[in-house]
Amino acid sequence: MNQGLDAGLDRLLAAYRDSFPEIDASPGFLSSVWQKIEERRSSSFLSQLERWAPRLAAFSATAALFLAALLPWTAASSPDDLLESSYLDVLTVDSLEEQDQTFWALAGKGR
Repeated sequence: MNQGLDAGLDRLLAAYRDSFPEIDASPGFLSSVWQKIEERRSSSFLSQLERWAPRLAAFSATAALFLAALLPWTAASSPDDLLESSYLDVLTVDSLEEQDQTFWALAGKGR
């Protein structure tokens, strides 16, 4: 019974050994393995992302600072005027600009 198990194990190990190619034992084997690894690594998406992420972060920070510096010049002339005007006031002024100048007195908005 024990010899049958040994023979089965020998067949299993022989099939396993035959299923894999022979390993190259030359002196340049390890360098070729690393070369293959580097080729795969350099073409992957994550390696590209690792390379461009710091540049993208720096550009984003620079753009944010630039836009924050421009904010005071792009704001309304007076924040109080912006807060006091309602949607109806804006529509009234817009519609009066299309009318005669005599209607400006009715809206209470002197020009």
